[in-house]
Amino acid sequence: MPKLIDLNNLIDIEITNKNEFNLNNFGLKLLKKIIKINNYNKFELPLKITSSSGSVLILIYPLFVIKIFTSEKIFNKVLTIMKIGMQSNFSVQLYGNISVKTTNTTSGILDNLKLIKNNFFALVTEKINPLIEHYDDRESFLTCEIWKNELTLMKLFIEIGDALSYIHDGPSEDKHYTHGDTTLDNIGFKDGRFILFDFNLGFLSDGSTKEDILNFIRSTRYNLQKYNLLKNRNIKRLLDFLSNSSCKNGFQLVQSIIAYYKEYFNEDLQNHEIFNIISKQPIHII
Repeated sequence: MPKLIDLNNLIDIEITNKNEFNLNNFGLKLLKKIIKINNYNKFELPLKITSSSGSVLILIYPLFVIKIFTSEKIFNKVLTIMKIGMQSNFSVQLYGNISVKTTNTTSGILDNLKLIKNNFFALVTEKINPLIEHYDDRESFLTCEIWKNELTLMKLFIEIGDALSYIHDGPSEDKHYTHGDTTLDNIGFKDGRFILFDFNLGFLSDGSTKEDILNFIRSTRYNLQKYNLLKNRNIKRLLDFLSNSSCKNGFQLVQSIIAYYKEYFNEDLQNHEIFNIISKQPIHII
């Protein structure tokens, strides 16, 4: 667990003496306030500090995640996509965001990120358990059993399909977004739901969102093969069914799973009944 520090004590002395935080920098003071607001009025160091594509600094806490952006453009894009995606129960939820243009965040833990002077853009999201856990660049493992039960894998596709459907539809008929990186690395789970996150590579599309679906199917097949888990013939049947489908967006992916259920399980149920049955399948954590 990270070190817990009571803000009623000599917090400035405690943190200023650490290389990770330099409270002489206004940006880091602001970061400390963000942590405090989201952490029951307490300051604590993150469980993990990482980065994404060299443009986002990520501070991971037990109950929330803080993302600090080097680019206002990327920040605004991610914020827009997240707000659209939040209409789904299967997209990561936004707790808050802040955009300030009068700060200087070029020291302390942000040294290697080289933030542009006089800019601070950050958002706070819920903490999601990742579907793939990485030890280092070479070792990783799946954190729940999506390969043993056909219905569990259907649950993965129908729930992430639901999240993608909102993003792909966009805020209007002439604005459609893509996720841009629909691999299992950007999918997690929480409270019995699979959840889509990390929209850094998303972009405003001309209406073509098929690549998100193809990447999702390919990534699932690749990871099951990688870990030698693609042994169940029904799992192969489902992946082949999706690969041979003509899904071009999240809504069509959901409809394909429903069609698959009707063909192999029960064709007499209504679409919403099938969705509810599949989404109620438990996630078995390893």
